[in-house]
Amino acid sequence: MPLNDSMLAVLSSLPRFVGDHIFSTDGGHKPIRPSTHEKRKIDAELQMPAWQNHDLRRAIRTRLAHLGVADPVAEMVLAHKRAGIGAVYNKYQYLDERRAALELWAAEVNPPSNAEVNPPSNVTPLRRARRA
Repeated sequence: MPLNDSMLAVLSSLPRFVGDHIFSTDGGHKPIRPSTHEKRKIDAELQMPAWQNHDLRRAIRTRLAHLGVADPVAEMVLAHKRAGIGAVYNKYQYLDERRAALELWAAEVNPPSNAEVNPPSNVTPLRRARRA
C-alpha cells in the first residue's frame, strides 16, 4: 500500500513493538481485532450512536467515489481483490493511482488550516521540492 507523508508521520509517531503488528495492545504480537474490548472503549469515549468497523470502510469507499476516484482504484485502496476475468488478465497494481487517491483522502480528513492556505504577511512560503 503506498503511504503518503501524512500516513508516514502518523506511523513514525507510534511506539515501536517487538512483534510484527503496528496497531496492537500486546507489544505487537497480535493485532487489534475489530470486535475487541478496544472498540467498546472507543464507543464509550466517543458517546455517539452505535457503529460497526465496516462503517468506516463504507464511509471511505463512498467518499472516494465522491472525490472521483475510479472504482478499481478505490476497491484496491480497501484491499478488495479483483474478481472475474479482470483478476485473470489485469495484473497492474495501480500504485500511483492508489497514492493519488490516498492523498485526496488525506486532504479530506486533514484539510490545510487557514494559516497554511493564507500564511501571515511576514511568512514567505517555500516551494515544495519535486519528487524524483
